[in-house]
Amino acid sequence: MPNNLQEEIVSKELHEILSLLFLSTKVDLCGSKPGFLHRRITRRMLATNTNNYSEYLEYLKKNTNEIEALQDILTINVSHFFRNSFTFEYLSKIIIPKIINNKIKANNPTLRIWSAGCSTGEEAYSISILIDNYLQKNNLHINLSIFATDIHQKSLDFAKKGEYPAESLKETKLEIITNYFSQLDGKYTILPKIKEMVHFSAFNLLNNQQYAPEESIYGDFDLILCRNVLIYFNKGYQEIIFNKLYKSMNSSSFLILGEAEEPTGIYEKRFHKESIYFKIYNKL
Repeated sequence: MPNNLQEEIVSKELHEILSLLFLSTKVDLCGSKPGFLHRRITRRMLATNTNNYSEYLEYLKKNTNEIEALQDILTINVSHFFRNSFTFEYLSKIIIPKIINNKIKANNPTLRIWSAGCSTGEEAYSISILIDNYLQKNNLHINLSIFATDIHQKSLDFAKKGEYPAESLKETKLEIITNYFSQLDGKYTILPKIKEMVHFSAFNLLNNQQYAPEESIYGDFDLILCRNVLIYFNKGYQEIIFNKLYKSMNSSSFLILGEAEEPTGIYEKRFHKESIYFKIYNKL
């Protein structure tokens, strides 16, 4: 069989797999990079003893439980507290003080943050801890609202519990663990005051109906974290996501991306890089 014809068949079968997933879950992953999809689906093929996309597609049609397993492996990304610790150190020392001081000068006591693609919640809780820590040390008060969204409901349910294994805190300072977690039976639980600051909800970054989480009502975020999400999508879908992020930011907002991510297309000229060392951007 000619290679181009074989590739066309494989591509068609992959599209059918993603279509079946969408029909069952309303999760649209057609814009995901083929390499990412192949690696993740191959894991499920190994787990189900299927040898190719065609066999796996037939297995998927006959075993409805596999739909959930496929969704899990395509949408759950591993995370932990203060992942990429240097980025959080810069946030703690530079970005957070700058945002809060600007709020105080403007007599605006409200701080709004969006963790887009929050997975199991570690990132949202990490930024909440940093801000609470800064406010306490400087005897300041501000109304903080953190909106954390993900496409995967199981991840959100896990995040809402606020209970994590020790492995999730491998980049967390002892002072933070002591002050912001309780420990019982090998699990570390976020203190209630931190949990109350974070609002978790399902949101699809490729949904054309909304540019910001419904719970936030109107966006206008001071800080958006969208880290290690864009790398899974092609450039066309990345621009859709950047459009949402850009619209959701206020005029002095900051955007934090993953280490392998940067603005693409027309958005290359709509953001200014805050630091040469980190993927932190200002809206132009």
